[in-house]
Amino acid sequence: MQVALSADGALAVRNAGPMVAPEVMAQLAQPFTRGATPAEGSGLGLAIARAIAAGSGGRLALSSPAPGQADGFEARFTPGQSNQ
Repeated sequence: MQVALSADGALAVRNAGPMVAPEVMAQLAQPFTRGATPAEGSGLGLAIARAIAAGSGGRLALSSPAPGQADGFEARFTPGQSNQ
């Protein structure tokens, strides 16, 4: 797993697992939706992360394959514009 923070404040979390199918990607941030994995979980993590991002004026983008890769997954939080 890789975690990176860019100069514009975007936070990316990436893994090198198998590519997530497009039909699964389309639903992945919906509550109680999980990809095919042996790991336990309720399927709420990405839904909660997307709601927090939206509530703060930011955006959560999910990509598979990870940008620049043939496989993997990336979740990228981009903060909203600050008025300060």
